[in-house]
Amino acid sequence: LPEVERASIFEQELRGKVGDIELIGFLDSFCPEKKILLEYKTSRNKKTWSHTSANKHQQIDFYCYLIYHTYKIKPEDLTIKLVYIPTHVHEGDIVLSGEKPQTFNVTKTMSDILSFANEIKERRKEMEAFYHLQ
Repeated sequence: LPEVERASIFEQELRGKVGDIELIGFLDSFCPEKKILLEYKTSRNKKTWSHTSANKHQQIDFYCYLIYHTYKIKPEDLTIKLVYIPTHVHEGDIVLSGEKPQTFNVTKTMSDILSFANEIKERRKEMEAFYHLQ
């Protein structure tokens, strides 16, 4: 899809930590020099992605956390875009629909990623509590 924007690095692996919790993520398309993060999403449902859903997508919070952890680039300094690529099912396979991809600009802040890091800690506490109930 030549019309889909790309950054210089594809499937960039980043690792980080929240306390003693080890994290790993793979960014779809990223350029630390230009401070660009692109996340590609496919779906058959045209209503899945919108400006609102793109801004609420916590996977982007996670990636912004890893970028800050690794490169010290604040989310406010990143150009972040979620690119929705429409698909459909053809003979049992998921294929591109031929419809034009849609790009949604995403805004994240340091507050967003710090809240996300706290949420990771809380989910871990819940999982450990559940585990100890078994």
